[in-house]
Amino acid sequence: MDPVAYHRARISRFQRLLAENETAPGQTAARVRFDARKALERAEQALNEAEAASAAGEVDLRGPRRRARDRRTARARARGGQGEVVNTTDPESRLMTEGAGGGSVQGYNAQIAVSDDHFIAGIHVSQEANDTGCFTPTLNEVTAQVRALDKQIDLVLADAGYFTDDNLTTTGPERLIAPGKSRDLHADAARRPATGPRSEEVSVKDAMRHRLRQPQNVERYKRRSATVEPVIAHLKEQVGLRRFAQRGLAAVTAELHLAAAVVNLTRLHRAQAATG
Repeated sequence: MDPVAYHRARISRFQRLLAENETAPGQTAARVRFDARKALERAEQALNEAEAASAAGEVDLRGPRRRARDRRTARARARGGQGEVVNTTDPESRLMTEGAGGGSVQGYNAQIAVSDDHFIAGIHVSQEANDTGCFTPTLNEVTAQVRALDKQIDLVLADAGYFTDDNLTTTGPERLIAPGKSRDLHADAARRPATGPRSEEVSVKDAMRHRLRQPQNVERYKRRSATVEPVIAHLKEQVGLRRFAQRGLAAVTAELHLAAAVVNLTRLHRAQAATG
């Protein structure tokens, strides 16, 4: 963070606030002007100090969070360590968002890809907190598994968490990736369905939005929640995989592979029993 630019931006903000309330009547406007003048004085003083520090070569361009991390690293090294210890139980784990409520948990990002008949076709475990970067490696894992079975992927369905230019254009089979929530997708398709061909000049994302306003593609996309969601629920509720028992990325990946094998073998056994 450049402190000179920061304080100049603060001064501009307070000057604008004063100008907007210069002729406004009432006690509230008078109080706003009084506070803005005081804040302007402090910002001008801080700017003078920042410019002096910059001229002397003493400017610290690190942000407050980076400075706090560096202090923790220095303390850890003073105790004989190699640096900041993020998690002593599993140093390879990372802080992840948990659920729609916005909570957080120390763990890994586990992705599974499911076939239309509810077999787990591939998995990918990473330290990425965001799902967007997990689409391509997961697709590569699935493609390798499917090729080993001498099969092919006709269509890939993914939710809005993977809606990026890279994921829409990466090499691989045909895909439908939702630009938003499923209910909004279906409502938009019903309200203004796309019937003609899309323009050649639209962006990659707009082209996908156009495709998902076509009735036939909306119907195809409905299978997404009916395929992967039940399998995720089965992993959590029936297999009991709500927490990884292992530590380390390699061990966690192996644990998820084992759980996926349990799901697939159980489903295969039931399918064979049903057919006699």
